Amino acid sequence: MSNKCQNSPQISNNQSEHIFYNMNHDRRGKAIIFNHTKFEDSSLSEREGTKVDKTRLSATLEEVLKFEVEIYEDLRISE
Repeated sequence: MSNKCQNSPQISNNQSEHIFYNMNHDRRGKAIIFNHTKFEDSSLSEREGTKVDKTRLSATLEEVLKFEVEIYEDLRISE
């Protein structure tokens, strides 16, 4: 009996020992973006430009690569 979920994407291993993510299906999976502008550590300054990075990365993952994207903003260490 297998513990694998039938709908989950599989990681394949080809003959040359390169591991790759199977992109040959409609449901590619979920991509998670952790976007940090502000940090709990006061010695770290705010990251300027992070909104542009998040927007571009999210668009590429969703529109081009067809991933379901979840974005988490400024999570604390405890979260």
